[in-house]
Amino acid sequence: MKKFIYSCFLAFLCLYRSKYQNIRNEVVDHPQWRRAGNTPPAPYLGLRNLCSNILHRYLYPKGSCPAFVRLQGLSYLGANYPKTLNNLLWLATLAITTKVALEKAQERFSLVSLRSADIQVHGLAYKKLSLKDGSRHVCVPSYIKPKKLITAVFLCSIHLAFGQGLPLNDSLDETATGIIPLKQGDVIPGLSFENSLFNAGNEISLSKYKGQLLILDFWATWCSPCIAAFPKNNRLSKELENLTILPVTYQSKEEVEKLFGRLPRLKDIEMPMLYKDNTLRHLFPHQQLPHYVWISPKGEFLTVTGSEEISEEKILDFLNKGSLPNQREVDLVTIPVETPLDPDQAFYKSLMTDYQPGRKGIYNFFPETENGGSRIIVSNMAPYMYFRIAFKDPQTNRILPNSQIKVELSDPEVFTTESVGSDAVKWEMQYGKCLQIDFPPYLKGKEHDIFQQEVLKMFPYAKAVYDKVPGKVYNLYFKGDEPSFLGDGGDSFSEFDFTGFSVKNASIGHIIAHLSIKYLQHLDGPIQNKTGISDFVTLSIIADLTSLDAINEALAPYDLELKEEMDEITILRIIDATDTNP
Repeated sequence: MKKFIYSCFLAFLCLYRSKYQNIRNEVVDHPQWRRAGNTPPAPYLGLRNLCSNILHRYLYPKGSCPAFVRLQGLSYLGANYPKTLNNLLWLATLAITTKVALEKAQERFSLVSLRSADIQVHGLAYKKLSLKDGSRHVCVPSYIKPKKLITAVFLCSIHLAFGQGLPLNDSLDETATGIIPLKQGDVIPGLSFENSLFNAGNEISLSKYKGQLLILDFWATWCSPCIAAFPKNNRLSKELENLTILPVTYQSKEEVEKLFGRLPRLKDIEMPMLYKDNTLRHLFPHQQLPHYVWISPKGEFLTVTGSEEISEEKILDFLNKGSLPNQREVDLVTIPVETPLDPDQAFYKSLMTDYQPGRKGIYNFFPETENGGSRIIVSNMAPYMYFRIAFKDPQTNRILPNSQIKVELSDPEVFTTESVGSDAVKWEMQYGKCLQIDFPPYLKGKEHDIFQQEVLKMFPYAKAVYDKVPGKVYNLYFKGDEPSFLGDGGDSFSEFDFTGFSVKNASIGHIIAHLSIKYLQHLDGPIQNKTGISDFVTLSIIADLTSLDAINEALAPYDLELKEEMDEITILRIIDATDTNP
């Protein structure tokens, strides 16, 4: 009984709302409205709250009121468009008297959401919703009868069954419009559009095409295949009964008229078409143009195709036999453009970070990874070491000793340090970097070249230059006739520490690399292999590996000797990246 009384009360207010005209005028002209923009003055808020309280208190006391009924959306609607004040009580009345019908409607709706919507109320119960700019309309479905006073199901969003509200923006976003794309088999809503051309200024309603095949032709003025198809599509629409091809574009009327006015081959086109569409393109999302949507005579969404399927043969096959054309695969845009790529799906990855406490300062190359590719991980290393590893000796492809690397940067303190102890640790924590590169299988063999490129990206202030200069070298010679320490071709083994080394089936270059990089890095020249031995060797020595004399004494039984000489050597110079005259 309470519901009926309040329903009658609200209906009475709506039918005789002329006495509230002064309140509406106050809302429209109120200076507070003009200043604040989004904050309606008190008279409006009072009426809105009255409707909302009645709705919540007497109809949905348990909080089950769906969003499109509970006026959540209307609070936005009224706040942005004060002229809808007269409609608020009317909609509340309709919501009260049609609760059951609305709940049934939730199960059957598959309609587009609206933005900036106004409820058009002129004293009749059976009405339609229209967009604020008047560009298109949505009629109430035919199965909801006028007798039930369902004027207006306010479609806050396509998710109305779940009570989600729709922000009433002035524009629809491509990836987050609130419009849910239709699926094949869905019945197309009875949409009407005022943005039409070549239609004598009349509105175009999709419902008028029921009983015939409707093909929506999504096109654009910059799409050459779209424009080339107009004469053919125009002819098909004229010659074939029960067929309409309706061009649809998101572009403005001016852009369309400019195109048709300039191209002679389009001057005879008389097809009605839609411009400035912001609804159909979201109901039928696509990335390719032209894009054709086939809608059955019953108004059902059939399929989507490319231009190759728009032919007399294909159309007649459907009209006469019900045979559908070949469907185009559509990749829907569901991810906003600003969303980062999923790193778990990366097959090539380069990750750079600052110093990471707890990690060892080291370079590691992993030739086999879980995806069949390879990986480089460098952790907590100084810029100097990155360059030293990346830019090896071009002749031997081995890491150059410190004596062959010259840092000539204008600010060398950010590149390397001579500090020791805790000061060195502090410097490394400030300037040390980490790098991981994951390579796909097809980049095998190119890892080091890519590593060089990534190092230059990490330290863009520096570049590497090779020079040939005369300098001191330490050449390793074999003085005997035949080496007695050649390997047997079996498994390789090597062990080095400061008291000596032992190698089995290893190269002379392997021994020189260990001595150069770690134990004899204080020498003022490189160690070079002049033995002439290319086979693997097996030998062991016990000696202080930091002492050249001790090493020579231990190598004597093998007829090996390290001799200091002068020769042309390779120097790696690290200079400013802006230096154009190295």
